[in-house]
Amino acid sequence: MSLQAAWVELQKGKAFETVVKEVSEDAISRPKGGSLGCVSMYAFGKHFANAVTALKPGEYSRPFESPWGFHVVRREAMKDDDVWNLLRNEWMDEKHAQILNTIRMNAKIER
Repeated sequence: MSLQAAWVELQKGKAFETVVKEVSEDAISRPKGGSLGCVSMYAFGKHFANAVTALKPGEYSRPFESPWGFHVVRREAMKDDDVWNLLRNEWMDEKHAQILNTIRMNAKIER
């Protein structure tokens, strides 16, 4: 099935997860019905960000191309746990960077 045929099937009401499992070449998201998890809309670059920004929760993008291939994106509503995990991960990344910076600034090289 081509991407365009998959898009037509989605428009007819076929389940996104079913279409993904029939069409997707992505070995990571295909077994999960296309789910990429809860990530920043910019995690996959501007093409994904532009597609997601234009959607309301539950809507599908039109097929589009990115440096990684062709895609149809479905936007999901974020749950409270999703927001919490995203903020926690960003905070932890920032703290990790601060700790590494402190270690580098305080490191002494002896000969």
